[in-house]
Amino acid sequence: MTADAPSRRSPRATWGPPAYTFGLAAVWIALLVAAGDLTRLTLSDVVGLVVFFVMAMVSLISRDFASKGAASSFTTVVLLASLVLYGPLVAGALGIIVALLDRTYGLSIVSFFNAMMIAVMTAAGGYVYQAAGGSHALPGAVGALRLLREIALPLLAADMAMCVVNVLV
Repeated sequence: MTADAPSRRSPRATWGPPAYTFGLAAVWIALLVAAGDLTRLTLSDVVGLVVFFVMAMVSLISRDFASKGAASSFTTVVLLASLVLYGPLVAGALGIIVALLDRTYGLSIVSFFNAMMIAVMTAAGGYVYQAAGGSHALPGAVGALRLLREIALPLLAADMAMCVVNVLV
């Protein structure tokens, strides 16, 4: 190929991935607005957020080992737990941070796409969790049926929604 030869890449192909990624960002914001996520964090939440961040970093680092599927599942567990305790906005923000810190692809559109995909996944999971009657207030001593109804079943529904979004996006 000489310097004067025209490029075979379509101008549309250049804008496709960034446009899709910005579209995912718009979907994330729309889902958060639809779910009415108004997360209010206090100073006492900082310790829990740091623990979740460290757990997410462990998941990111463990991807270098042979059990790649387990690392991905561990990240999802961390996001689901933070979704229950802090809501989809915080869980999505945690996922965004982890995806942007992942240097597998360098700082590229792939990292930004992964960040937005995780954000949309957690927002969809949060929306389903809330729609299924999930509670963000974890009571001290409760019966098994209440725990099943307010946490376990909505959490399972949120996990399934996140899996579906992950496959479709």
